[in-house]
Amino acid sequence: MAERSSAGGGGGGGGGGAGPHPHIRQSVARQSTYLMMSFLAVVLLGLPYIYVQANLLITKGWLATTVSADASAMSARALATVDYTVSRLKEATYSIFEHDDDDSDDQEGSTHESANEREEEPSTRQDEKEEQEEQEEQEEQEEGDETTETENAEDESERVVTFEEATRQRTATWDLASAANAAAARATTQAASSALPRTTPRKPASTPSYSAPAKGGSSGCVPKSYADQPAKRTRSAFPCKCGNETCAHLDSPSVSYVMPRASSRDMLRKAFLHAARESATSPAGFEVLVSLGIGAGTVSVDEAMEEARATLPPSYRDEALERVVLLRTNANRNVAEKGLVRMANGQSVVILGGGDGGNDVASAPPRERRDAVSDAEADCAFDVAFALQYFKRPPNIAAIASRLKKYPRAQILINDDSNTEDEQWQASLRGAASYSIVHSGNIHEIRAYNRLVKLASARYVVLLQDDDRPPASTLWIRKAYAAFDKFPKLALLGALSGQIQGGPDSGKYGHRQRGAPRPLSYRYAGIPFMFVTLVNMGPFVMKRTVFLESGMFQLDFSCRGAAGIGFDFEYAVRMWYTGRQVALFKPPFEYHVGDWAKTGTRANPAAYRMREATEKRNSASIEDMYKPFYRNHGRANSPEAKRMSFARICKAAQLPTRANKAQL
Repeated sequence: MAERSSAGGGGGGGGGGAGPHPHIRQSVARQSTYLMMSFLAVVLLGLPYIYVQANLLITKGWLATTVSADASAMSARALATVDYTVSRLKEATYSIFEHDDDDSDDQEGSTHESANEREEEPSTRQDEKEEQEEQEEQEEQEEGDETTETENAEDESERVVTFEEATRQRTATWDLASAANAAAARATTQAASSALPRTTPRKPASTPSYSAPAKGGSSGCVPKSYADQPAKRTRSAFPCKCGNETCAHLDSPSVSYVMPRASSRDMLRKAFLHAARESATSPAGFEVLVSLGIGAGTVSVDEAMEEARATLPPSYRDEALERVVLLRTNANRNVAEKGLVRMANGQSVVILGGGDGGNDVASAPPRERRDAVSDAEADCAFDVAFALQYFKRPPNIAAIASRLKKYPRAQILINDDSNTEDEQWQASLRGAASYSIVHSGNIHEIRAYNRLVKLASARYVVLLQDDDRPPASTLWIRKAYAAFDKFPKLALLGALSGQIQGGPDSGKYGHRQRGAPRPLSYRYAGIPFMFVTLVNMGPFVMKRTVFLESGMFQLDFSCRGAAGIGFDFEYAVRMWYTGRQVALFKPPFEYHVGDWAKTGTRANPAAYRMREATEKRNSASIEDMYKPFYRNHGRANSPEAKRMSFARICKAAQLPTRANKAQL
C-alpha cells in the first residue's frame, strides 16, 4: 500500500520509480508549446499569401476582361507590372515559408527529445547540416550569385520562431501585398482611363455626386418653348384696379423698348420721349428697359425716376417706374442687351440706340418678342443664379451679399422693389463674378421672380427672400445638384417647409416660424430629404427651363405691388400635375433674419388681414383649378388626415407618398 501510494500519489517527497523522469516532463511541455507556435506561425504567414494571390488573380482577370482594345498596350504593361510584383512577392513569401518549415522541423525534433535520446544529438545535427547544405546548393544553382553571406553562415543550432518574429514576418508580407495591390491599381487605372471615353461616366445611384452641374449646352438652360402664363388659370383674375388703364396692359404691353446703355441723363430722356411718342396711339401700352451701367458717373435711380415723371404718362398709383425697368450689371454691353430683351414683356421688341441730337434716338425695326428672346437666350454661363426679392431691409444687405459672393460660378440677381438701396447693393456686391440689380415700380414677388428667372443664365435658379441668410458653406447647393441628378423628374426643391395632406405621410415638415423644426421623415445622401405635395416659398431651388416652359408663377394670384400668398403651393401642385416632382430638404439657412415680423405683409393689422384674405382666395382657386387631382384634406397634422387610407387621398398626395416609399 505504501509503495502504491508512493507511485500514484505525486504529493509529498519525490515520485516513485514508476513516475516520469523530470526531463521527459519538460520535453513534453516544450513539445506542446512548439507545436502550437508552429501552427500559429504557419496560419499567420499563410493567410497573407492566400489573400495576395486572390486579389492579384482578380485584378489580372479584371484587366483581361474590361480594358478595351484601344488600351491593349497599356494593359500589357499593367499585367507585366503585376506579374513582376507577383514574382517578387512569391520569392519573399516562399523564403518565409521555407524558413518556417526549417524551424518547424527543428521544433519537432526538439519536442521529441528525452534524456535517453540526447546522446543521439550529434548524428541528428549532422544530418540536418547535410540537408541544409544540399538545399543551399540548390538555391545557389537557381539564384546564382544572389545567395548572401548571411545565409551561408547561418547558425544551424535549434531555433524557435517567437511570436514577435512571426509578427514581423507577417507585417512584411502584408506590406508587400499592399505594395502589389497599389501597383496593380495604378496600372489598372491608367489602362482603363485610356480605354474610356473622355466624358466621365455617371456614378451609381447609391453614390450621390456633389459636383457642379453640366456646363454649356442649350438643353440645360434654354427652354424648348416659352409660356407667359400657365395652361391652367383661375376662373377669374384677381380683382385688381389700375385706374383708367387695363391692368393686363401693364403686365403684357404692346411693345418693349430696349436701350442697351444710357450713358447720360440726356440719352435716358430721349429714350423715354421716343417710347411715349411712338406708343401714344397704342391701346395696349408700352414699357422701357434701360441699362444704366455701374459705378461713379452713371445715371442714378433717383435721376431716372425724375426723368420718368417728367416725360412718361402718370401712373395710377404714383409709381415713377410703372412702365420702366432699370438694370445695373457688371456684365458687358452685349450681355446687358440680351438680359434686357429676355426680361421684356411686350408683344414686340424695339432696340434703341444713341441719337444724333434733338429729342430723338435711333431705333431698329420691331421684332416679335419670341424671336427676339430666343436669339437673346444665353448658354449655361453659370451653374446657379440666386434671384432675391428685396424691399426695405437694409440691415440684411451686407450679410446676404457677402455670403452669395462666396459661391463659385454663381450669378447674383437682385430686384430692389423699393428702389431705395441701389448704392448699398452696388457697394456690397463689388467683387462678385456677376451681379445685376433691377429697379422698377413696386411689383412684388410674383412678377419680380418671373422677371429675374428670365434674366438668369444658369441651369438652376435659387429664389431667395430678403430675410433669409444663405449658408456660408456651399455644400448644400452641391447636394441640391446631386438630388436633381438622382431624380430626373425633380423640378422644384423647397428649402423652408412643406406638407402632405392626408395619408400615412400626412404632416407638415421643415422650418417653423416659432418652435423646433419638424423633422423630415426620410433622407437622401445623408441629409433630411422627402417628396411633398406642397412647399412654402423661400428658398426655392428650381430648373429654369421647367419654370419658363410651364408659364412661371400665376399673375392672377395678386395685383401689381401686392403679395401673392399661395403662388408657391400652386406651382408645386402644377409640377405634380404635369408629371414632375417636388421635394423638400433642409439646408442650414438662417431664416427670418431681422425684423421680419414687423415688415411686409405683417407690418400692420390691415396688411395682415389682406394677407389672410389673399391666402383664403388663392387656396380655394388651387383646389378649383386642379380638382379632383388635388383636394385639400384639411390640416396635415390632424389625426383625421393621418388616418386616411392611401386609396382615399387625392393623387397629389398619393404621388409623393409613393415616391418616398419607392425612391428613398
